[in-house]
Amino acid sequence: MIPAPSPDLFILLGLLILLSLLAASGLLLMLLALLFGRSRQHLGRHPKSYIGLSLLLLLLLMPGALIKWQHQRSLAVAQAQWQALNPRLEQQLQLGELRFPAGSQVKLDSLEPLDWQEQPQLHGLDSLVYAELSQPIEVLALRVDAIDLPPHHYFSRLRLTDNAQVAGWPCGAGGWVEFKREIETRLQPSQWQFTKCDLTAHSLVAGVVWPANSQVYADESGWQLSNDNPAEPPLSFLGLTLRELRIELNETRQLRRWEGELGAPLSLGDWHYPAGTAVRWQNPHSWLFSPTRDSKANNRHTGEAISAGHSILQRSRDGKTLGVFANDSIGVIDWQELAAEPDAE
Repeated sequence: MIPAPSPDLFILLGLLILLSLLAASGLLLMLLALLFGRSRQHLGRHPKSYIGLSLLLLLLLMPGALIKWQHQRSLAVAQAQWQALNPRLEQQLQLGELRFPAGSQVKLDSLEPLDWQEQPQLHGLDSLVYAELSQPIEVLALRVDAIDLPPHHYFSRLRLTDNAQVAGWPCGAGGWVEFKREIETRLQPSQWQFTKCDLTAHSLVAGVVWPANSQVYADESGWQLSNDNPAEPPLSFLGLTLRELRIELNETRQLRRWEGELGAPLSLGDWHYPAGTAVRWQNPHSWLFSPTRDSKANNRHTGEAISAGHSILQRSRDGKTLGVFANDSIGVIDWQELAAEPDAE
C-alpha cells in the first residue's frame, strides 16, 4: 500500500512557494528602484545593505525555483511517457493474425519487460491495447476502423465502418462488435466468439423493427435483444405497442421469454392499462401486467383499480383474467417502489 503524503509536507511546500513569490517581488522592486534617481542614490549610499538583501532574496527564491523546475521536469517526463505509450505507427505492424496499417494511432499497455512482481510481461508494441486505424482493414470479413484488445481481459472489440452481418445478426456501422476470447488468443480473431453488437437501426429481428441504440448480446442460455432508450415511435410486438422491450431467445434463436413497458394505453379483456405499465411473458399463452404508482390499471366493468404491488395475469388470446397476484408472490420486482423506500436504519 502506497502511504499518503503528510499534510505537513503540503504546508511546507506552500510556505516555500509563498516565500519565493515574496522574494521575487522584492527583487523586482529593487530593479524598478534603479529606474528612479532618488532610489538609485539611496542604493548607492548603502551598497552593502542592498547587496546583502539581494542575496537573501535570491536564497529565498531558490526553493520555489527548484520546485518549479522539478514540476516542469515531471511534466516533461510524463509527456514523454505518454507519447511512448501512444505512438503513431511509422510502418505497418503485424501482430498475430492482425495487421495494423502505417499511420495508425495506437495505445500500448506497458513499456516495461517485467511486471510489478518481476515477472515477464508483454511490453512495447506487443502490448498494444487499442488502435485507431489510419485506413479501414478487414478482420473476420468485417470492415473496421478501430480495434480494442485489452490484454488482461476476456474480450476484444472491432468498430464497424459499414453495416454488416455478424454471426447472423445485423450490426450497425459506427458501433462496436464484441467478441469473447481467451487472454492467449488476444491476437487470433479466428478463435474469437461473437457476443454483442449494436443492431442496425430499423432492422427486423425476432419479429420486431428495432430502433437505433438497440443491442443483441449473448447470455448463458442464448441471446437477448433490447432497446437502450424509450423507443420513439414505440415498438410493435405481438400486437402490443411498447416503448421498452427485452426479448430472450434460446440457443436456436427461438423465443424464450420477453418483457417490456407499454408505449400507449391498452384495453384487454376487462382491464384498461395506461402507457408505462410493465408487461411480460408469463407462459406461451398468458401475459402479466404490473401497474406502477403512476400507471394504475382499471377494470372497465367494476371500476376496480390496481396499482403498484400487484400484477394481473390475462390470457393473451382473448384477455380473460386468470388472477390478480401480489408481486412478491410471483417474483415481480417493482424497481420504482424499491427506489422510493427509505434506507433501512
